[in-house]
Amino acid sequence: MIEPSRNRGFFGRTGLVFGLGLLIGGLIVAGSLVAWWLRATPEPVFAVDEGWTDMMRAARNGDAAAVRRLLEEGGDPNAQGGQMKLTPLIVSAANGHREIVELLLTRGASLEAADSAGMTPLMNAVMFDQTAVVQLLLDRGANVNAQTRDGNMTPLMFARSSAVAKVLLLNGADARARTRDGKSAADGAEALGQGDLAELMRLAERQATGPNMNSVPTNIAPAPLTVAGSGESPSRTPSGQRQPPDTRDIEIQQPPVSEPIPPARLDGGEVRRVVFRNPMAGFSIVAPEDWEMATGGAGNIEMAIDASTGASLVCQPAIWFFYSPNAPQQEAELLASDFQRLGAETPHVRATGRDDEWEVQATFPLTQLGAVWTEWRCRREQGMAYVVGAAVREELRPRFQGDLDAALTSCRLIDHPIVQAFREPTEQAYTLSLPCGWKWEGRILRTAAIPGFFEWKAQRDDELVGCFTAEPAVLNVAIPYQSPREVAGGVLLERLQAFLPDSQLIEVRELPRVEQCLMQTAALALPGMRPRGGKAVADYVGTQHGTRVRLRVEIATWMPDASIMPGIEGRGNWFIFTSGAWAPEGEFEEAYWLARSVQSSLCTSSQWKRRQGEAVGDVLGRRRGALEEAGAGWDALIRGMERVPDPDGGPIQEVPHLQGQVWKDLDGRMWRVAPNAESEAWVRDQGWRFIR
Repeated sequence: MIEPSRNRGFFGRTGLVFGLGLLIGGLIVAGSLVAWWLRATPEPVFAVDEGWTDMMRAARNGDAAAVRRLLEEGGDPNAQGGQMKLTPLIVSAANGHREIVELLLTRGASLEAADSAGMTPLMNAVMFDQTAVVQLLLDRGANVNAQTRDGNMTPLMFARSSAVAKVLLLNGADARARTRDGKSAADGAEALGQGDLAELMRLAERQATGPNMNSVPTNIAPAPLTVAGSGESPSRTPSGQRQPPDTRDIEIQQPPVSEPIPPARLDGGEVRRVVFRNPMAGFSIVAPEDWEMATGGAGNIEMAIDASTGASLVCQPAIWFFYSPNAPQQEAELLASDFQRLGAETPHVRATGRDDEWEVQATFPLTQLGAVWTEWRCRREQGMAYVVGAAVREELRPRFQGDLDAALTSCRLIDHPIVQAFREPTEQAYTLSLPCGWKWEGRILRTAAIPGFFEWKAQRDDELVGCFTAEPAVLNVAIPYQSPREVAGGVLLERLQAFLPDSQLIEVRELPRVEQCLMQTAALALPGMRPRGGKAVADYVGTQHGTRVRLRVEIATWMPDASIMPGIEGRGNWFIFTSGAWAPEGEFEEAYWLARSVQSSLCTSSQWKRRQGEAVGDVLGRRRGALEEAGAGWDALIRGMERVPDPDGGPIQEVPHLQGQVWKDLDGRMWRVAPNAESEAWVRDQGWRFIR
C-alpha cells in the first residue's frame, strides 16, 4: 500500500470527492448503451428510386465486388440517376464505403460531379459525417472550398461534428467564407445550438492566413461530441430519403428562445430503499433503489442517481466509500483539516460511541451551489479501516436526510470472493475487479459520433452469470425518440430474441427521479437546448445453454436537443444506452449483485483519460485538471490496490486491497483470497502458492 502524503494541499481527500463530484457534470448521458448482443445496423443513406443505375445500388449497399464487376463490364462511374441526380461516388461517399470510393476514383469517377442541389461528393461525405472518406477525397484532390451551384454553401458549412470540421480545416477549408446572406460556417453551427463546434470554427476564422489557408494551427481544439446529421441537414427523412438544403434561398436563423425549464422536483413520491451489495469492493449499504453504484474517476466508490457519469450535486446528494490506511480518529481529523481548506468554519469531529467509529460534519460554500453539508463516518471493522461519506446542498438536505442517514448508518464490510485486478489489455484503458473463474472480452469503440467508449462483458466460465456494457445505439431525426419503456418492449426485446429466441419481457420499472435529475442538470450544462431523456430497469427471461436465466437491463435514452426545424419538431439525434447483468433464475438475487459489483468496479486509467482528453479537446479540461490534482499521491490508495512484489522475480502486480491473503496461481497471476477456511482450502487444492 502506498502511504499517502499528509501535505495534500487544497485538493486533498476532500478535493478528490468534491473536485470530481462537482466538476463532472457536462456529459449527461446516464448508464451504458444497447445490450452486448445488440449490433444496430444503420440503414443506408438515400432511398433508391427507379432512375438509379445498378452501380449506384451496389455503391449504396457497400457491395464492392458488384461495383468492380460493373466497372469491368463498361459501366460509367459518373452516370447520374434518380431525381437527385446522384452519382455512384456520391452514394458511396455518403454511406462511408471507403473501399468503393477508392475503386471509383481509380476508374475515373469525378471528384467534383455534383448532385441536383450542387453538392459534391465531399459535401455529401461531410454532411453524413464520414470522416475517413472526407480525408480520402481531400487526399485525392477534392476542392475543400467548393461551393454549391449558386455559390452559397461550402463543405465546412455542412459539418456537424468537430472531427470532420478539423479534417477540413487542416486541409485548407476557409472558415471565413460566407453564404449569400453573409453567414459563416460558425454562424450556422451556432444557430443550430452547436456552440463548441462554432467556437472551433471561429478560432480557425481568427487564425486563418487567407481564403485558401495554407496552414491551419494544429493546436485547434476539437469541439465536444456532436452527433452526425444533427440540426440543419437531417441525414434522412422517415422514408430514408435525404432532404438536401434549399440552396437557392437559404437563410440561417437563430433558434427561437425556449420557454424556461421549470425546476425539477425529486421528491415526488416515496422511493423505496434496498440493500446494495458490492462483493468486489467488500461492503454493503442501504440506499434508494434508483441510485447507481460506480467507481469514481479517482477510484473511490460513488453512489448517486447519476453515479455512472460522475455524481453532480446540483439536484441530489451523493455517497462515497473508500478504504483508508489511517485509524478512524486520525482519518477524521485529516478530513476536518481538508474541510477547513474548503472554507468550513468549524468542522465537527467526534466519536460516535460505536467501537472504532469517528464522525466528521461540516458545511462550507461552493461557487454556484451555495452551502454544501457533508458528513463522513470513519470506521474500522475486522482489522480494515474505511470511510463512508455523504454530501448534499444545504437547501436539499431536509428532502434527503433520511436517505443519507440510512446509508451512513448501514454501511458494513461483507465477505468478498477470490479477486483479481484485471487491466484492459489493448490500451491499458481501465481496470476491473474480476472473481476467480471469470473471463473478459471487449473493445474500445471509436466512431465519428462516439470518440471513445468501452464495450465489454465479463462472465463466469459457464457463461450463465455475467454483466455487460454495450455499444451505443446512435439514431437520427429519421427515427422518433422513444422512452426507455418503449425501447424495452420494442427494439431491445426484438434484438434479444435474435440471440435467445424464447426471451420474454416480464417487468419494466421506470425511474422518474433519474429523468428529473437528468433534465435539471442538463438545463444548467446545456443552456438553450431542449433535451429529452429517461431511464428504466427491465427484466427479461430466456434460455441459455439449456438453463433458464434472468437478464436485468438498465436502459437510458438521451436526446441532447429536440429539433425545432419545420416538419420534424420534437425530433433530433438521440442515443440508447444499456448495461446489465444476467444469472440463472434460481440464483439470480445473489449472483446479480456479484455481477453488478463487477460492472461498478470499472475504473478508467488516468493515462487513457489524458489521451482521450487530447482527442476531444478542451471540453474535458476542467474535469481532467481536477482529477490530476485530486489524485496526486493517492492513486494506489484510492483505487483500493496493493502493489505486491513477485518473489519469483516477475513484475510487481496489483491486488485488490481487501481482507485476506495473497496467493499466486499456476499461470503467475496474484489473487486476494478471502480469510475463510473454504476459500483457502480451495486454492491449496488448486496448487496455488501462498505469497503473503
